[in-house]
Amino acid sequence: MISNILFFIIIVILIALIYFKLIKQKRNNVDILSKERTLTILLSNNDNYYSKFSDLDLKVRKVQNVNEYKNKIKNCVCEPEKIIKNKILKAVDKADYKLNKLINIHNGNYKHIDLNKLHNIKWKIGFVCNNDYEQGLPHTRNDLIIMPIDMIYSHSINNLSETLIHEKVHVYQKLFPKETENYLKMNNFKKIKKREDSDNIRANPDMDDNIYTDGDIVYKASYLPNAVNITDVRIYNNDQKFEHPHENMAIILADATNHL
Repeated sequence: MISNILFFIIIVILIALIYFKLIKQKRNNVDILSKERTLTILLSNNDNYYSKFSDLDLKVRKVQNVNEYKNKIKNCVCEPEKIIKNKILKAVDKADYKLNKLINIHNGNYKHIDLNKLHNIKWKIGFVCNNDYEQGLPHTRNDLIIMPIDMIYSHSINNLSETLIHEKVHVYQKLFPKETENYLKMNNFKKIKKREDSDNIRANPDMDDNIYTDGDIVYKASYLPNAVNITDVRIYNNDQKFEHPHENMAIILADATNHL
């Protein structure tokens, strides 16, 4: 009797050890950044994002110059509370589950997106707590996903997982330019020209510097006359996927995981 109890206890301990080892391995693929680390990345501007700002980009951000914008950013970045960390980790788990399922369904490739490479990218997530930086919109800087605290509080785990997948596609685009170029080619996107200030196209850290067409539609988000916010733009059919092929790619992939 005692030997059976000891055997049962040993089995339970082994199962628990295996479970916590798997959890640790999963968590090693997630990097939740502190306020200081996130701020360092945003201020260092290693991706040269701020150099792409036109005068109109500065105007809608309510600043005169990039230095003024950087000063605003210092008051935007947050140290995530435990409740935020826990919720975003659950959303990451959900996103990974969906990506794994999509890999199995499509044998690792979806519309010329290498799902295995996408899935294996480490999650790096930082947080902002107000709308003074990029109007509080989720986006990426280098391989870092920026998430607004308000969205994490108000959205479901499932909705957050879709947003994370969308943003991870943007990280994929930056880390795998050859694969992204192949995606554009295979999906019939062609460069028209390099974006210029006179085009009045809003700066977006998730896009490259080119204007594209698919043969019928020109993909761009042009500022409306008298625009006062980042979101005051004209896009074909008022649909974000027509802002740029990179947005199109991210939306299509996130939509493919919508019901998984």
